[in-house]
Amino acid sequence: SIEGLRHVEAIGVQAGGAHEQALRTYGFENLEPIYNQGSSIQMLAAGRIDLLVSSDIELFEQLNKTALTREDLELVYSFGRGDLYLAFSKQISASALQVWQSAYDHIVENGEFGRIMAKHGVMDDQHPLLEGDLSIGQ
Repeated sequence: SIEGLRHVEAIGVQAGGAHEQALRTYGFENLEPIYNQGSSIQMLAAGRIDLLVSSDIELFEQLNKTALTREDLELVYSFGRGDLYLAFSKQISASALQVWQSAYDHIVENGEFGRIMAKHGVMDDQHPLLEGDLSIGQ
């Protein structure tokens, strides 16, 4: 359960970020705010933090700057999945919106969307040891 995460010494979180704020709301006191996200993987590898809260895309970018790979890390807890959105002004014409929707449907159908997501580190095949969200009941 999420309760087990309370017993590690230090969880690295982006200083002032949504994860830090949410975890503090739920009473986590073992957070290590990270001001330079580029150093978080090194902190994890060096044992300065026990766990690191990160998105797929951020983790992918950080790993690309080190000699470490995803195989060097273990996903232990998933707070759930976040969706990516493309927002449009309310003033967009129906025809322009249809062009965007058709283009999106096309790249999903032909597999290009999946290739783009994989190129930027989004992992569809994750299997965390534990899953949940930041619900109070956890």
